Amino acid sequence: MIEEMAKIGAYFYKFFEPLHEKVVVINSCDLAHTYKISHGPDMGKEPYGISPSAEPFGKFIEYWAQNPTTAEGKKALLVDAAQILR
Repeated sequence: MIEEMAKIGAYFYKFFEPLHEKVVVINSCDLAHTYKISHGPDMGKEPYGISPSAEPFGKFIEYWAQNPTTAEGKKALLVDAAQILR
């Protein structure tokens, strides 16, 4: 979905760039549904299966969200997380 997400990002950029306000848009590829449910009433009832990519992808996205303007944060999003999706 990288190509599709890049197209959506380009659309958002074109729309939001002229605005004077600062806007944050976060779009999810929905890997959250493939995490192992390890507690609570739904434990062990993963309706979409478990992906080994979900946890590392989430960690890269979390790191980027905490460091969005640093070189390391950008790498976490544009290289590390993107590599998992390929």
